[in-house]
Amino acid sequence: MHAFASYIMRGYLQALSVVVIFAGLSLVIPPLGNVSGAALALMTLRGGARQGMVLMTLAVLVVGLLVLLTGGNPTVVFVMALVLWLPVWVLSTVLRATISLEKTLYVALAMGFVLVAGMFVTVPDPAQWWYGFLQNIRLLLEKAKVVSDPALLDQMFVQASRIFTGIVASALALNAVLSVVLARWFQSLLYNPGGFTKEFQGLRFGRPMALALLIPGAVAMLGDNVVTAFSTNLFVLVMMMYSLHGAAVFHYVAAEKRINKFVIAVIYFLMMFVIPQLLFVFVLLGVTDTWFDIRARMHANDSGEAQG
Repeated sequence: MHAFASYIMRGYLQALSVVVIFAGLSLVIPPLGNVSGAALALMTLRGGARQGMVLMTLAVLVVGLLVLLTGGNPTVVFVMALVLWLPVWVLSTVLRATISLEKTLYVALAMGFVLVAGMFVTVPDPAQWWYGFLQNIRLLLEKAKVVSDPALLDQMFVQASRIFTGIVASALALNAVLSVVLARWFQSLLYNPGGFTKEFQGLRFGRPMALALLIPGAVAMLGDNVVTAFSTNLFVLVMMMYSLHGAAVFHYVAAEKRINKFVIAVIYFLMMFVIPQLLFVFVLLGVTDTWFDIRARMHANDSGEAQG
C-alpha cells in the first residue's frame, strides 16, 4: 500500500487516474469507490483544499467526457461528484484544518443530519416514499424467483421503509468517512509511520454526542407522528456514526491484548456479511466508553500491574 499511496502523490495525472479508474470500477464493485475518494482525500490532506478541488474538477471533466463519448447518462457525473467526491473533499478539508478525527466525524454527522432533515422537509411521507422505492426491488426479486415468502419480504420492507432515510444518510456519511480514514492511513504510511494507529485508537466522542444518541432514541418511542419518525431516523444516523467510536475502542483493546489480526478480520467479515447485528456491539462499546472511558481504565490497570 505504501507504493500505491506514493503513486497517488506523484502528481495530478497519477492521482486523477486513480480517482477516475476506481470510480468507474465502483459501478461494478461499490467498495472500490472508497479508493477513488481516498485518492482525492489524500491530495487534499497534503496539498490543501484548492489542490483537492482542482483534482475533483478534473475528475468530473474526464468522467463527463467519457460518459458523453460512450453515449451514457450525464447524470452519472453529477451523482459521482455529489455523492462520492464532494463529501470526501469537505471532510478531508476539515481534517486538514482541525487535525481531529472527532471533529471531522461531527461534520460528517452534520451532513447526514442535513440529508435526513432535507428528506422530511421535501417529502410529505418519507416512509411511504421509500416503501414505493423498495417495491421495485421486491418485483425484481420475485421475477428472479429468489423470494420464498413474498408476504414476509413485504413486511420487512414496511419496517425498513420507516428508517430508510436514516440508513441512506448513514451510508453516505460513513462512505465519505471511510474514504478519508483510508486516506489518513495512506498519509501515515508515507509521512508519519504508526501515526494513524495512535490517532484512530484515540478517537473518542464526548458526552454531548451520547446525548445526541439518547435523546432522539427517547423521542422516537413517544408515539407515531412526523416528529417521532424524524427522531427515529436521526437515531439511526447517530448510532451508525457511534459504531466508529466503538471500532476505535475495539482496536485499542485488540492491540493491548495482542489479538491476532486474522481474528479481527474474521469479526469484520462476520459483521459485514453474516451477522450484521455485531455492529450494535460496536455502538454499545462506543457509548459505554463515552461514559466510563474504557481505554483510560485499561491503561491505569496496566500501569498499576507494571508498578506492582
